[in-house]
Amino acid sequence: METNTPPVQSPEDKAYLRKQLIKFFLFLGVSVGVSLWLMIDDIWPASKLIDLQAGWFNGEYYPKLTFAVVWIFVLLVFAAVFSVVDWVWRKITGKK
Repeated sequence: METNTPPVQSPEDKAYLRKQLIKFFLFLGVSVGVSLWLMIDDIWPASKLIDLQAGWFNGEYYPKLTFAVVWIFVLLVFAAVFSVVDWVWRKITGKK
């Protein structure tokens, strides 16, 4: 009979997972911070979205909806930038 024991992780695996977790939370914190900064300082694309909502909804806008759209936009921009940087880095170093 087989037992479902988890595989033993080496210290290198644990260190790698810890680094990835730190990177994830750093990425999440920076993206949320940038999104909030764009909204609070009324910088494009948040300013354009707020103006559009004000026109559509009788002068009102919805901060949560604005944040969600701006955050998704920021995530897409970050993903594009990181992809290009990764591609360039791989071309420079010759790694696959």
